[in-house]
Amino acid sequence: MILLLPKLVAAIDSVHRTLISSAKQWKKTGVALIALARQAEISVNRMMGYREDRPPRPAIDATVLAGDVLLYWMFSGYWFALGSLSMLLIVVKQPHQFRLIALAVACTLFFYVIAAIYRNLGTKKWRTLANLFRAHAGNRPCLLRMSASIATCMLVIAAAEYFALPYMHSV
Repeated sequence: MILLLPKLVAAIDSVHRTLISSAKQWKKTGVALIALARQAEISVNRMMGYREDRPPRPAIDATVLAGDVLLYWMFSGYWFALGSLSMLLIVVKQPHQFRLIALAVACTLFFYVIAAIYRNLGTKKWRTLANLFRAHAGNRPCLLRMSASIATCMLVIAAAEYFALPYMHSV
């Protein structure tokens, strides 16, 4: 240990000196990378049709928020079911092995924590969606467009799953 410590200090000193000598080059590289990232962001926004002065699009915002809510709550249900099913299967298959049951309880609690996190994320999106509907409560055509947009998106997803289901089972 005593023999390795001076070698480690020498290696750290060597790396530190090299980094100090190349600091200007690293700074130039960092500035160039940040400029490239900004240019890429501007280019992607331009390709997607984003503008700073665009009019509000409540129907699109409502559809995206509803999709987020559905996705988060589905993940939450998946993790909750996975934790419950794993615990149930281990208790049914190996009821006499206490170490395995203790490990299953720990894993189940971990899955429940992940499920709670996803549930909370979905709840935040749900509140945002409810506030969006509340903000446009006086505008009935806007409410109808938002509701129709969400319903259309869900119907398209359901139809895609219905048509893709036979192909998924054949694989």
